Amino acid sequence: MNTSRWGADVPLLAVVVPDTTATDMRLVGELDLATVPVLTTLIEQQIATGHLDVHIDLSELAFCDVRGLRGLLDGHRRLAAAGGQLTLTAPRPLLTRVAVLIGVAAELGWLLEPAPARTD
Repeated sequence: MNTSRWGADVPLLAVVVPDTTATDMRLVGELDLATVPVLTTLIEQQIATGHLDVHIDLSELAFCDVRGLRGLLDGHRRLAAAGGQLTLTAPRPLLTRVAVLIGVAAELGWLLEPAPARTD
C-alpha cells in the first residue's frame, strides 16, 4: 500500500491510499478556489493510472465553498466519463445542505451517510 500526502503548503491535505480495487482519499482542511487544483490533479492522476473507483472521506474537511463543491462535481463527472465512479462519504451537515440548495447533491450521490456526531 502506497500512501501519498498532497497539499502541505496549502490549507488542504489529501491523504491518498491507492489499492488494487479502489483509491481511498481523505481530505483534511479547506477545499476552495485556492485548493481545488490539488483535488483536480489527484483525480486526473487516478484516471491516468486506471484507478477509476475513488472514495473520498470528507469527515475532516473543515471548510468547502461552492468552488470546492464544483471541484467535487467535476471530479465525479470526469471519473464517470472514464467509466469510473466517485464516492463521497461523511460530509458535514452544512456541506450537505449547501449541496442540496445548489442542486448538486443528487448528482454527487449524496443520499449518504452523515459524519459521525462530534464529541468535542
